[in-house]
Amino acid sequence: MAEGATAELEKVTEDIGSFKFPKSGVEIENNSYNPEPSVWQPPNPKSVEESDIKDLEAIGDAISSRLVRPNQVDPKAKNDQQPMESPCCPQAGDSIPIMDIGSPTHGERPRTDKPITTFDDDVTKTCGFSSQSSCNLRIMMQKKIKEKIHPSAFRLGRGAVNKDWQDHLMVGTDDKSANKHYIMCLSTKRMGRSIDEDPIVDFVQVNECVRDIKHVSNNATIVALQNSIHIFKIDRTKKIVHGSSLHNVHSKPLNEISINPFDVGQAASGGIDKILSVWNIMDCAKHPGNIQSVRLPHVITSTKWGENYENRHVVGITTWPGYFFMLDAQQNIKKPVFHFTAKKSGLHTHIFASDYNFLLGYEDGTIQSCDIRSAGEGKIIGETKDPFACNVTDMDYSFKQRALVSTGFTDFSVWNHNPAKQTVQIWSNSIHGVKNGQNDPEKPDYKISARFLSDGCSIISTDSSGMVGIYRQDFTIY
Repeated sequence: MAEGATAELEKVTEDIGSFKFPKSGVEIENNSYNPEPSVWQPPNPKSVEESDIKDLEAIGDAISSRLVRPNQVDPKAKNDQQPMESPCCPQAGDSIPIMDIGSPTHGERPRTDKPITTFDDDVTKTCGFSSQSSCNLRIMMQKKIKEKIHPSAFRLGRGAVNKDWQDHLMVGTDDKSANKHYIMCLSTKRMGRSIDEDPIVDFVQVNECVRDIKHVSNNATIVALQNSIHIFKIDRTKKIVHGSSLHNVHSKPLNEISINPFDVGQAASGGIDKILSVWNIMDCAKHPGNIQSVRLPHVITSTKWGENYENRHVVGITTWPGYFFMLDAQQNIKKPVFHFTAKKSGLHTHIFASDYNFLLGYEDGTIQSCDIRSAGEGKIIGETKDPFACNVTDMDYSFKQRALVSTGFTDFSVWNHNPAKQTVQIWSNSIHGVKNGQNDPEKPDYKISARFLSDGCSIISTDSSGMVGIYRQDFTIY
C-alpha cells in the first residue's frame, strides 16, 4: 500500500472512539454473540491482505463526480483461488465510471402518529397471497455455468430490489464455506410471465460470500463481501460490472449496510467487529479519510437510516444483548441521541413503522413494538411471537400499502397494518419453510429473506435452498 494511504488509514483506525454508553442503560449479563443456528455463527477473524492502492486523480465536484475504483492487486492470491474471468474483477489500472450521486431518491413518507399496540397473530384469520410464482435459481445457474452446484453451496442471502428499474433484483450467495460465490441480477417481470422463462439477466463470480447487498441508485448496488465493500453496476448492455472497491475501517464481516434514502451518497455499516461507521460513497472510492467510526461494546446486528425527513441524519442500530440506539451523523456519533434497553438478548433487527414507532425482532421469534415517546422508560407497547418465523432475522415495511414482512428461520410472515386501529394482522406466509426439511428442528438451517416490490403489496423472497419466489397480496379485503 502507498505510504500516504497507509498512514491515513492508520489514523482513521486510531480515531475510532469508545462508545459512551448511556448511564441509564442496564447491562445484560448474557452479551455473547451466539445466535442459532450454526450457519449464522460469526466466522473466525480473517486477516486482510494489503492492497496496492495508487493515487487517484481528482474526480471533480460532488454533484457531477463519478465513483472510480482504487487499483487493487492481491500478490499473494493463488491462481486456483481466483474467480473466472468476469467484469467484476477489472485489471489493475482500470477505472470504471459507476454512477452520478444526485438528489435524494424520494421525498417524505406517509406519516402516522399512532404506534402499533396489537398483534393479531391468529393464523386462522390469514387471507393468504392472491398469486405466487417461483423459480429454482440453483438449477438455472447450473445450466448457465454448465456444472453441478450442490444445494448446500448455493444459499441465497438478502436481496436488493431496484425499484428504479422494473423491480430487478440483485442477490448474492452468502455461504462462506462454498467454493464459489455469485452475484446475480434477476428480472421479476420474467418470473411473473412464465415458470419456464430464465429470469437471470446476468451474473458474476466474486471472491467471497455476500454478507449484504443494497440498492444505491438507478444503476448501482453496494455489496459487502465479508468485511470489504464494493460498488457494482448494470451497464447499458445489462452486464454486471465492478465499479469501485471502497475504503472502510471494518476488520470483520459486516452484518448490514444501509443507504440514506434522503442522500444516496451517504451510507452506514455495522458488523461483527462492533464498529459502526458512517461514510460518503464517493469519498471512500478515493481515500480512507472522512469516515466517522465508533466501536460499541457489543456486536452490531442491524443498521438502518431514518425513514422520515426529520430523522434523515439519524442512524438506528441494534446490538445482540438487546440495545437499540439512534445516533445523529451530523453530531458526535459516540453519544446516542436516543437509546432503548429491551432487557432481552438475541436482538437481530429493527424497522420503523412510523416517525416514532419502531419494531424489534429477536432470535426466538419475538417481535416488540415500542414508541420513542415512551421507550425511554423501557416501555414495550406491543409484543407477539411470530407464528411462522421462529427466528426473526430481518424485517421490511411498506409505507405504500402499510404492511410489514418479518423473515428468518424458517419462513416469512406478512402482516397487514391498520394505523387507525393500531393493529397488525397476520396475513400470509411463504409455505416454503413448512415444506423444507430441517436437519435439526432445534437448530433450523433453512433461512428465508423477503423484500417488498415497488407496488408495496408484492413480496419477493430468496432462501437457503436457492429458490426465489414472488407473492402478491390483496390487502383491500381487510
